[in-house]
Amino acid sequence: MLGGIWILWDEDNIKIHAIEMQKQYIHCEVEGVGARKWMFTAIYASPRERERKDLWENLKEIAKRITRPWMLAGDYNDIRDSDEQTGGGQENYAKWRRFSENIEECLLLEVSTEGPKYTWKGPVIGHARRLYKKLDRVLCHADWRNIFCEAQVQIGPRLQSNHHPLVIHITHPTMQQKCQALSL
Repeated sequence: MLGGIWILWDEDNIKIHAIEMQKQYIHCEVEGVGARKWMFTAIYASPRERERKDLWENLKEIAKRITRPWMLAGDYNDIRDSDEQTGGGQENYAKWRRFSENIEECLLLEVSTEGPKYTWKGPVIGHARRLYKKLDRVLCHADWRNIFCEAQVQIGPRLQSNHHPLVIHITHPTMQQKCQALSL
């Protein structure tokens, strides 16, 4: 599998502790962003469906035992519906349903993004139109979203990759009490 997982941050007071590292994800504890520690899982899902199934089995196990706010981000190598793809071949409703069911089973919400609709540019095969998909996204538990309600996800410019990077802006929790009151 090409590519990999990078976790980058720009504050000296932020501490990220890797708890579990697998081929398709790095599960971490984050300290120094917000009033309490929270969990972050960086995803780089396999293009092979069988391996993605293993990823989701692992994520479901993490979801069962997690007790802190949780955010996941990265390349899931799947889409939820036809609106997340243009060009390419046949639609696969069963595959889309499985992806959505996995997200729901882990009690995850999608964080909306700003920028290009599609995060991945595929090849042109034969005379078909180039394939574009939204493979990259940010998911979270409701408790993470309540704490970081001002968080924004920007789809960055695609440079040397066929993917656009995800840039997650998490504001310092000075607005935390106001945000929590608005979510009640």
